[in-house]
Amino acid sequence: MKHEPELTELATGFTVSDYLKARNKEGRGRIAEGIRLRFSERHIDPITGPKKNGFTTMTISCLMIEAVAGFQYGWLHTDGKSQRAFRRFFRDTVRFKDFAGDKIGFYVNIRCGILHQAESTGGWRILRKRPAPRSRKEDDQRHSVCQIPNYDAERLLR
Repeated sequence: MKHEPELTELATGFTVSDYLKARNKEGRGRIAEGIRLRFSERHIDPITGPKKNGFTTMTISCLMIEAVAGFQYGWLHTDGKSQRAFRRFFRDTVRFKDFAGDKIGFYVNIRCGILHQAESTGGWRILRKRPAPRSRKEDDQRHSVCQIPNYDAERLLR
């Protein structure tokens, strides 16, 4: 049986053919809905169930941030642009302003740590709940915490 690429389903009910038909100005909403559905099905739905994991949530969030930034800035790919994608995304996306203060630290210690070592690095921790207050001495040691509100990944698509 011959595979027809146009029939490939990018998300439930949204095929390559649907995308190709919607590539004009009037079809942008349909494409945006297809992307939202694809991200929901592949990335958000699996982490919003009862067995949530902060590390998995952050891993998927990093993947989505880079993809969404590529879409926002019209890049065909993010090869060699990943750090710029995170800097711009946190700078330009008001809903993620909490991360804008140390976007390079986030990129290096969270995004790159997850991608290259499968862990956060540089003393950064990924927590799903707000940590207990720390002493001034601990703050001076620059052990950053990346707190994940329960709705972070979902905020990417709103």
